[in-house]
Amino acid sequence: MIENRFLRKFSAVAEILTQENGPLKLLALVEKYNSPHNQWDMVVASKHLPETMEVLREVIEKTRSVLKKEMLKLSAVILLKENDEFVKLLQKILKQQGNPKVLLDVDILAIEIKEAYIIVSPLEALGSRSASSLTTKTTSVRTRVS
Repeated sequence: MIENRFLRKFSAVAEILTQENGPLKLLALVEKYNSPHNQWDMVVASKHLPETMEVLREVIEKTRSVLKKEMLKLSAVILLKENDEFVKLLQKILKQQGNPKVLLDVDILAIEIKEAYIIVSPLEALGSRSASSLTTKTTSVRTRVS
């Protein structure tokens, strides 16, 4: 389980990225089974964030400015196109499961995810989730998709 304070910081990261670059399609924290305990990948998808090294550096710096020392809990920052297959499959899972905030034991494209926290859901643009905070009671789901 992840600390609420840590999650709130990623909500702030999402706000900064959205204000400076436009709406995000996805921002999720993902802990994979093959990762060290409590090491997270931050996955970001947006048509406003092209997958370039320069943009990746900017996203990392903006994230670091919010997280400070907690940046050590991130093992990777991954930028994806909003129509990436991973994003599409995640969106499908979220839609089928009622747009949960937490996913457990998910396999997407052979990526074995132990736990994922959805900060910005790809369904939010469709109006499927209110703007409620991640720190409220979470819903979780276990599923496998390939």
